Amino acid sequence: MHYRDSFITALRRIILGGLFFTPFFILVVAPALPYPFVTGRHFLFRILVEILLVLWLVLIALDEEYKPRVTRTTKFLLLFLGIVIVADFLGVDPYRSFWSNYRRMEGMIGLLHFGAYFLLLQNFFRREREWLIFFRCVVLAGCIVSVMTLLQHLGIFPRLGNDTRMTATIGNTSLLSGYLLLHAFIALLLCFRTKRILIRLLYGICIALAFVAIFFASTRAVLLALYVVAFFFFISVLWHVWKTPRFQIFRIFSSVAIFLFIATPFFFLAMRMTPVVQGNYSLAHFTQVDATLGARTTLWKIAWKAFLQRPLLGWGQENYLIAYGQHHDPSLFQFEERWFDRPHNIFVDWLVSAGLLGLLAYCGLLYAAYRGLRETVRRGMRPWQEGMVLGAALFAYVLQNLFVFDSFGTYLLFFALYAYSDVPLMPQASPSSSAPRQAFAHTILYGAFATSFIFVFIVTASASFIYPILSGEAFVAGVSLWQQKRPLPLVQAFFERALAVQTFGTEEIRMSLIAPVAAETIKGNIYAPAAIASFLRFAFHEGEKEAWRQPPNLRAFTVLSSVYRIAGRGDSAYLGRAAMILAEARRLFSQNPYIIFEEAWTHLYREERALAVTTAEEGVALDPTITKSILQLALVAIHAGDQAREQQALQQLFREEEPSVSMLVTLAEAYVAVGRFRDAIPLYRTIVVREQGNSSYYENLLQNEWKQGDKEKARRLGQMLVKRQPTYQKKLQFLFEDERAIVK
Repeated sequence: MHYRDSFITALRRIILGGLFFTPFFILVVAPALPYPFVTGRHFLFRILVEILLVLWLVLIALDEEYKPRVTRTTKFLLLFLGIVIVADFLGVDPYRSFWSNYRRMEGMIGLLHFGAYFLLLQNFFRREREWLIFFRCVVLAGCIVSVMTLLQHLGIFPRLGNDTRMTATIGNTSLLSGYLLLHAFIALLLCFRTKRILIRLLYGICIALAFVAIFFASTRAVLLALYVVAFFFFISVLWHVWKTPRFQIFRIFSSVAIFLFIATPFFFLAMRMTPVVQGNYSLAHFTQVDATLGARTTLWKIAWKAFLQRPLLGWGQENYLIAYGQHHDPSLFQFEERWFDRPHNIFVDWLVSAGLLGLLAYCGLLYAAYRGLRETVRRGMRPWQEGMVLGAALFAYVLQNLFVFDSFGTYLLFFALYAYSDVPLMPQASPSSSAPRQAFAHTILYGAFATSFIFVFIVTASASFIYPILSGEAFVAGVSLWQQKRPLPLVQAFFERALAVQTFGTEEIRMSLIAPVAAETIKGNIYAPAAIASFLRFAFHEGEKEAWRQPPNLRAFTVLSSVYRIAGRGDSAYLGRAAMILAEARRLFSQNPYIIFEEAWTHLYREERALAVTTAEEGVALDPTITKSILQLALVAIHAGDQAREQQALQQLFREEEPSVSMLVTLAEAYVAVGRFRDAIPLYRTIVVREQGNSSYYENLLQNEWKQGDKEKARRLGQMLVKRQPTYQKKLQFLFEDERAIVK
């Protein structure tokens, strides 16, 4: 019996240690895997959770005290998971719904792991001390992320993601801010839980670091959520302490805070165009809400159409991109982002993913957490300050998710807070049976169940993380070899190895194989034509597999046709294949301007100039107010030699708004490409005036003046350019017979 008790104690400590370690997964970055800010921590989390589940089942077999305990939050979570499972199974792409992809690592498999994580937290954190240790681990991990964000802002620590703003180890500014927001509330919770001044000061520093990091990250949705929640938080504090004389300092502080919160929007509105605001990136970023809000509302309209098509159980998780293709709104063409796999609103997301039933079940989770907090405070099981902090954290989580979506960090903290919301209401563990025969029978029963689960774990682990990790490593290695200009057969071998596994990452691997790998290989001209032709056959074969899979993949159609068009410069047979792909895409996605303009350029490459212009006009007709569409028409007309339609498009383009520098550069480059240097020169002169600090535009103007034949102007520009930047002297030598003429 002594050995049995020691073994049970050891298992319990291992499980607790594993749970204490999970908050630090937010620091994991896996460069050897695709999407290193996503895949590495998700794989580690899945491995750990599944191991802990196996150990838990062993504990249940040995001691009935560890049987799962059911609370209101447990019931609502099981209801939610049940509805989502049915919605995914009946959705438009069940495989994608269950497994997700490398970019998100969510889907049903991810949700089930977080559900298991909730059960582990709820059943093994039975004392206040264990929850406090866990939350301290959360705060420590969050402080590390905050410090890394500030170091990135100061330029001391490199920016690891593609975002020009700070991302720390999370890789996306919006997701970083959402995580730090919940981290700050957990630090505030611990601040209320301690009476030691020094410890409170440390927690206060953690909160301040998080808020400063959120400000520099410049995520408007999170800052708006923080502002609204803080306003109501101080009103609640003022309400609770107004009639309590001993809390006079809180009354004064709360009153001043409420006044400042009311005055801040009016002050910012009055100052928004001043140099102080516009000169600060973080402050200026908050004044630029039109484009982002316009994209969000359009995505919500698409989601509403998708909901009306499948109202009860939705499309299944990870299938918004399919709905986005079928109900595409042409107005989205004006934004830089081309593909949206999320509607950027948590409620709209669940409305599309799991329909009305799924949305109601998700709201049930929030309701269960609120009821748990309310009852524990009302019964005196939890101080009202703690209840307010937890309520504010959940409220902030909901508000910021009105404009973004969940990620690993917010999922991790949300499910932790959800498990903690009704902890004092947890039913007491049922006493172990005193009947030896019954205890023995239970041991046999749970032992058999544990053995079965271990067998299932061994079988499913391969699909859950072993094979995807191996496939991802081969994929990243293949891309790395291609970037190093290694032989194409070697690059192809690694891609074949990655695709042979057939995991949920196959779509990303095929899309990366087509673009950028195949596309840039064609443009690079560093390999032998035979090697390129062999590699393209492999790449296009895999790309067409992805394009023709069911349901149709809009992104695959667009990318594949674009690369076919690029390859068509050397082999006209590829242009015919591009035309065939685009004809099917037009049939499936008739209202998508990306498809229409891609078709126009394909016609142009096939020397079907009149048809190219006509097709581009069809793209403009989808929404004549979109400047980007009119620009595309002008570019097609320039390359097609249709100067009449070109002038009409340019007049309309410049009448709509003042042309940006990027627009002028695009037009000038188009004129240069067709040899119309005389038309490019005025554009470059305008660009030089507007961008005087950019020497590259002087160089472009100089080259066009030289090619046009006005060599004297070119020489004067060359002298000006060398004075501005002496390093250009050797670079410009190819234009001048006598380099010394530049500097005389």
